[in-house]
Amino acid sequence: MLMSGVLDLLLPLPLYLLLLLGLLAWTAWRADVGARAYRLRWVWSAGVLWAWLLSAPITSNELIRLIEGDGPPSATMALPHDERSLIVVLASGDLRPRLDAPGWERLAGAALLWHQTGGGLLFVGGPGKGDHDSLGGLMAQTSRSLGMPADALRFVGGGRTTYEDLVQATPLVRAHNGPVWLVTSALHMPRAQATARRLGWNARPHPVDYQQLDLALLPSCLPSNGGPARLAEALHEVIGRGVYRLRGWSH
Repeated sequence: MLMSGVLDLLLPLPLYLLLLLGLLAWTAWRADVGARAYRLRWVWSAGVLWAWLLSAPITSNELIRLIEGDGPPSATMALPHDERSLIVVLASGDLRPRLDAPGWERLAGAALLWHQTGGGLLFVGGPGKGDHDSLGGLMAQTSRSLGMPADALRFVGGGRTTYEDLVQATPLVRAHNGPVWLVTSALHMPRAQATARRLGWNARPHPVDYQQLDLALLPSCLPSNGGPARLAEALHEVIGRGVYRLRGWSH
């Protein structure tokens, strides 16, 4: 934690942006400044508030908590074992393809779920449709290399968005006779679940990769270089959910 604080001081944004706007606001509120600068006093003051809200971890953390809901369930919670289960895992990564941190978290969470429920796993993600050019295929290959039985693993590719991924998986889900689970990051789950319901799925959500943090009040109110990035992830889901509703892709 100490090293992280030192690094925040060395990096230029957003702390220095906040200090710059604060200096401009303080100057504009002085009685001896020119009329033009004085007229901008509210602009610079609003800029200080904006920079603080953008960079304070409390802002992004509370928005993430609002989207994710309750924190991770208890690790001791028992789940029903049913060999008819189908666990649908939404992949995450880049187009090379290569899994990113959320992708690995989803893979690990799906594996733990499978050890409890049994059944099969369906990995979903593009951009290609083969086992070497899709994230779904990469997840299936990785699962096999980690010792999971090949006959329990399937994948579909071709999608580049959450909506396209779920559309690709829908024929297999509709043909399945048994419980269906949907695995994705907790921050991504509301949009994914709403889209799945729009496509007629009756899937039980299994969110993983929770991003909400248990922060003390004072440190969470101080500017942090990680604040804007976390806020961007949360806003991506808020805006994405709105776009999906407007396009009729989700409820």
